[in-house]
Amino acid sequence: MIRKGKDCYRRKMEHQLQQNNICGVWKGLKTISGFKEPKSQPVGDQGWANDLNLFFNRFDQASAPPPAQSPLLQPPSRSVPPCQRHRTPRSSTATGRSFVDPLLQFAYQPDIGVDDAVIYLLHTSLTHLEKAGSTVRIMFFDFSSAFNTIQPRLLGDKLQLAGVDHHLTTWILDYLTHRPQFVRVQGFESDRLLCSTGAPQGTVLAPFLFTLYTADFSYNTPSCHLQKFSDDSAVVGLITDGDDREYRGLIQGLCGLVPAEQPPDQRW
Repeated sequence: MIRKGKDCYRRKMEHQLQQNNICGVWKGLKTISGFKEPKSQPVGDQGWANDLNLFFNRFDQASAPPPAQSPLLQPPSRSVPPCQRHRTPRSSTATGRSFVDPLLQFAYQPDIGVDDAVIYLLHTSLTHLEKAGSTVRIMFFDFSSAFNTIQPRLLGDKLQLAGVDHHLTTWILDYLTHRPQFVRVQGFESDRLLCSTGAPQGTVLAPFLFTLYTADFSYNTPSCHLQKFSDDSAVVGLITDGDDREYRGLIQGLCGLVPAEQPPDQRW
């Protein structure tokens, strides 16, 4: 009886899929999984709105920069090797083109996109695996609340070091600091707070500034490298004969950038 019921339901689902009845399929899935519509949120008050506003502004506090001695943090180079010049942006130094890693940062490069990042990763890994006694280890990671953790003071120093025009740097810092924000929920409006950390969400400038902010966060050797697409990154270890010491050292260096006592939701 149970098997007969399953077969009947399977034929019903297949028919709905053939008829492109996505709504019917979704309703059926909710029925067999016991899905229930969430209850409406309880009515809040201004204190609730203020708590939400404080939560969204939780990164607006002074924090120490990562240790400069880490092998992952390298000073930005003002020169680009001839073999890598084809990957540099065509715009002026005002965009910090010498500041962005021209080879392993695939975001905001002309004629380069996420497909190129995937192809480069696969080509590098598969080419290495053709050698005897070779393995590849890859760790993918993402920054928690990446764009919310930009510290304008550090960003300004990095932009000036990269040769960005002083007036443009000043304009960017003015744009990022002392931004008023508030939360309105169910008719209640929170008090206004001034935010001077991070970049406004939903803007094109936010991921670009984060890319420049982390441009000195790099590592590249023949057997190990850090590949990035804005805040999405991967540590790739091309290991031979089981010797993964460099790869492990790079991972440990990455973990060392995050203070152990820092709350998980504030780590970068």
